[in-house]
Formats: sequence, structure tokens, C-alpha cells
Amino acid sequence: MRKMCLRTGLLIITLLLPIFGEAQQQPDANVNLALSVDATLSGSVPVGTGRGTPLDILYDPSIGNYASVTQFNEYGVAVSEDLGTPTIGNGLNWQVTWTTAKQINYITFGGTYPNQPQPNTAWRISYRNNAVWTIIEEGTGGWIDSGIYVWDITDQQPITADAIKVELYSDGVNNLISIHLRGRGGDSTYGDDSATLPKATLIQLLPYGSNNNQNCACWGINNSNDIFYDTNNVGIGTNTPSEKLEVVGAIKSETLVVDPPSDGIIAQFGDPIPANPGRRNFDFVSYQGASDPSLELSMFDNNFSNRFVVRAKSDTEWIGLKDAQNAEVFKVARDPSLGSLIHLPKSDSRVVIGGFGGYLFSDGHKLVVKDGSAMIEGNILTNNKIGVGVSAAEIPNEYHLAVNGKIISEEVKVKLFASGWPDYVFSKDYRLLSLQDLEQYINLKGHLPNIPSAQDVEKNGVLLGDMNSKLLEKVEELTLYTIQQQKEIKQQQKAIEQQVQKNKALEERLVKLEQLMTKSN
Repeated sequence: MRKMCLRTGLLIITLLLPIFGEAQQQPDANVNLALSVDATLSGSVPVGTGRGTPLDILYDPSIGNYASVTQFNEYGVAVSEDLGTPTIGNGLNWQVTWTTAKQINYITFGGTYPNQPQPNTAWRISYRNNAVWTIIEEGTGGWIDSGIYVWDITDQQPITADAIKVELYSDGVNNLISIHLRGRGGDSTYGDDSATLPKATLIQLLPYGSNNNQNCACWGINNSNDIFYDTNNVGIGTNTPSEKLEVVGAIKSETLVVDPPSDGIIAQFGDPIPANPGRRNFDFVSYQGASDPSLELSMFDNNFSNRFVVRAKSDTEWIGLKDAQNAEVFKVARDPSLGSLIHLPKSDSRVVIGGFGGYLFSDGHKLVVKDGSAMIEGNILTNNKIGVGVSAAEIPNEYHLAVNGKIISEEVKVKLFASGWPDYVFSKDYRLLSLQDLEQYINLKGHLPNIPSAQDVEKNGVLLGDMNSKLLEKVEELTLYTIQQQKEIKQQQKAIEQQVQKNKALEERLVKLEQLMTKSN
């Protein structure tokens, strides 16, 4: 097993080379990263048209002078050249680009010569990482007007960049004239500026954080070439990690494997929950060591209320949503005593199938199926009303079924109480109107007795069972009238037959009388 220790100003990296393939970048005050072998310098001034090159403003701390000594060690447009009022990116630009990203925590740039003041010049310094540009700082005037720009974050974690650029442009009002950058703290052929501090231009990784103390961070390699860290915590993006591994920033991985203890947190995300110590906004918890093992995924809101729960036990599982008062809003569950269930216990709960929750909201329906049908193979039971083509308000209180339209059926059965069926018509004490009285009633009322008029039917409709009863009453009365008429017909027939016999006897007597009279003559 091999180990390595990081100490102030000293890094044992020899053993890392077989692991990482090349030495990792280390803090070094004698290195200007803009002069690295993989650095490419560029600028916006065409070659041969302005002052100097992008290299001329770089300071090399390893030699204590400019990397390339020129007359003025400057870079920019010609003296008195007027660029007008260019916008950002269209004025004077200087950039260094690396093929391998660098860690950086210290940057300096030199402003213009005093005889070419720039109090209104706008500037921006940015870095690029993974194709994303981030502004380090921007402003107007200040250091660019004969000063020195210094960006120092050696008390923090360094940035990672594959490019650094400076953009100088107009404030939109004042023209950009004689704009340039210059090196500081070196000895050019024009004059000795070596006493000036800080030096410029520098882009560096200086010692920072734990690199400035004597604490030892020990890494090791086992026989399987696995890398491990055996003391304290590891921080990425932070020098004060509070856990075994703390990352300030994004983590990219194809797979995340967590091997939790038998009981405890598997994964957590978000802020701590003060009302529930040990919990955070998102918790994935294992209770495998409990008497009733389970897994739970919970979500707490910013007010520390448990709003979402997924739990799986040996014989019970559920998904639940709760409101801010921790009252259940929705649950899908499997319970041994209740079976599989879905419940929405809130009184204002609604289910809309085929549409959004606000569809037909004002109608007050609990269940809405939009643009479709529902197939129920079992019974449909209700202790209230059923309406087809009507609203609940249109159904009178004493009715339970209303249909606005026609009904087609092979058979309709109306069950009435026995007392409502008109067998009473055939009782001996039933008062049957005479046909004369019936005729008078019809002439007066325009309809049969005990039958609603056309106006009544139009206004109130008819009760199917009641109307069938009334119609049967009339049929039974008609039957009595028919029987009564049949008796009268029989009596009349008998009287006719008797009269015929009498007439026949009279005819015979008349014939005999006529014969006697003839003989007498």
C-alpha cells in the first residue's frame, strides 16, 4: 500500500503519476500560467497595425522580468487611434486559451500609460470552463486608467478555466481612443518599472487554503490500485468539508451506488429540518433492521411539513401527498385489511379524466369524464338523484331520476302500492257515472273524469304508474259500461223477439179474418 501527503509548499506527486497519467497542477508563485506550453495568446488588434503583441504584457516571475522585453511592453491600438464607441467584444480584446484547463486564484493586468487616460473606458474580465463564460469582474475606469487590476482569491478555492479574456469597450458615450494594456513591474527598454508592485500581467495558482498550513492529508493506493483517503473529510469546491465528501457544485456520474447500513439514511438532499433532526428536504431512508422492515422516500417543504411520502413494507405500501398542515390530500395504498385503495379525503377533492382539474369546476362535480365513456360492470347505486341531460338543480326534490330526452327499453316495470291499483271499480259500492252524467262531464270539462287535462300534462307531465292506474280505471269502467249495455241489448233483443211473435200471431189472425170475410161475400 502506498500513501502520499500534502504539506505547505511541498507535494509528493511521484506515486500519483501511474494513477493519473500526469502530474496534477500545483500552486507555484514562480509560474505564470499564460506562459504555459499549452497556452495560446490572441487579441483583437491585427498584427502590424497597433502596439505590441499579446505576449508583450506578460510578466515572468521565474526570471523577474517581462517574458519578452520590448520598448514599452504594451499591447493595443496605435496612439491616438479612435475606435469610436464599440460595444463589448468589439473594442480591444486580449485572451489566453489552454488546451488543458487550469486552476487559477490570482490575476493581474496593467492599465494604460498616464498620458493616455481612460477614466470612462468600460472593462470586463471573464473566464471560460466547459464552454461557459463567467464574469470575474467588470466596471468602468478604475484600474484601466493607469492602475493595476488585482484579483486574489487565495483564501478560497481556485476557479477552473480553459480561457481568460479581457474586453475593453466604450461606455456608450465616450469614444475609445489610444486604448491599450501594458506590463507592470519589469524593465523595458523605455524605462525601468521593476520597483512597481504588484507585477502584471500574471495568471497564477498560488498556495491557498490547506496548502498554507502543516496539516497532512494522506491518500493511499491498495494492491488493487484503488485510491483511498484515510483521514478526516474531503472537500471539492470547499476547504471546510463537514462530511466524508462534500462537493460544492455539480456531480456527473453514470451510476450512483449507495450501500447503506441496515437502518438509517440512504440519501439526503436539501436543507436540514429543525423539527425533525437528521432529516432534510428529500430523504431516502431504510428501516431494514426494524421489526417491520420498510423503505421510505420523503419530501419536506420549506416550512418543514412532510408533503410527499412513498413507503414500502412487507405487506403494505403507499404513495401519499399531504398539505402544509400535514393532512392527507391523496393516497394510493395496499393494505391487508382494506385491500388496494385510492382515497382523496379532502371535501373539495375532484377527479377529472380526459381534462384538467378546472374543467366544469363551477358545476361542483366530484368525478368528471371528458369526451369519453365509463364502463362499470357491477352495480351503480346512489342514495340521491340521477340526471341524464339535466343538472341536479333541474330535478325536483321528490324525484330520483330525470331524463331530458327519449328512453328506449324492452320493458319497463312500475311497482305501485296495492291500494293504488283500480280494482275498486269492480266493488259493489263503486259509483259508476251514468253515460248521461259522463256525457255532461265531458261536454263541461273536455276530458274524462280523473284524467289530467292537456294543460295539466303540458305543465306537470304525467306519472307513469299513476297514469297507467287511471287508464286502467277507465278501461274497467268501460268494461262495466259494456257489460251494462250488453244486458240492455239482451233485454231489448228479448222484447223484440216477443214483439215479433205477437206480430206473427196478429198476421195469422188477420189472414184468417180476411178468409172468413171472403167466404161470407
